[in-house]
Amino acid sequence: MTSAIPTAESQHQDPDKKKKRKKRFFFFFLLAGIGIGLLLYFFRDQIPMLGHKKEGVVEYDVTYPDIEEGNMMAAGLPDEAKYYFKGNKTITSLSGMMGMIEIGFITDEETKTAKQSLVVFTNKYVAELNEGGVNKMNAGFVKEIQLVEGETKKIADLKCNKAKAILENGKEIDIWYTTEIGNPGVNWSNPYSQIKGVLMEFEIEKYGIAMKLVAKKVLKDPVPDEQFSVPGDYKKMPIEELENIMKTLNPVK
Repeated sequence: MTSAIPTAESQHQDPDKKKKRKKRFFFFFLLAGIGIGLLLYFFRDQIPMLGHKKEGVVEYDVTYPDIEEGNMMAAGLPDEAKYYFKGNKTITSLSGMMGMIEIGFITDEETKTAKQSLVVFTNKYVAELNEGGVNKMNAGFVKEIQLVEGETKKIADLKCNKAKAILENGKEIDIWYTTEIGNPGVNWSNPYSQIKGVLMEFEIEKYGIAMKLVAKKVLKDPVPDEQFSVPGDYKKMPIEELENIMKTLNPVK
């Protein structure tokens, strides 16, 4: 008759078997974790949340819908723009007259502050704005925005959604934006704050000039933190004074 009472030898073997089983489970989960990690890495661009880029640069072509082609007075206007984004911060940068004029707009969604900078030859200016100042700057351009469901297209290799805007002057324009890069609230500081995505094709008016921007390239390069600061040699002034200087630079008034 076999005894149901475990012997000293069986009591000694059971803990060893448990240890071996624990080791096997540990290595199994370790290998599974590595495998899943590799799959997520190699297919990150096919999975929207993993391929989402929160840092980089969008390059745009800039045209002027209200200026006749060949207008010599407009030859010095910017034909390219760059949009830097990193976390909650963005910069929109334009330059004209072969780099002798540079305009920058730095924003911080977290603090709801912005800085408008201007370089004219060797003169450097900057105006600091709070949320109220930003809203005042953007007032009077867009009257109404309507999101268009189900209509998409590719711009700079990114899937873009459509919106329609009615401007205060009655003009109707199409807006295209992407949610594959940046943060949902990136537009808090421009007239299209209702749109939750990076603008890829849109129109804007600054200092009496209507500009159309169409993205041509998205760079995934890292953006240094110092890019979002203004050097100390810029002269601080109220935004009204800075805007007056910009208006005098308009070659097609």
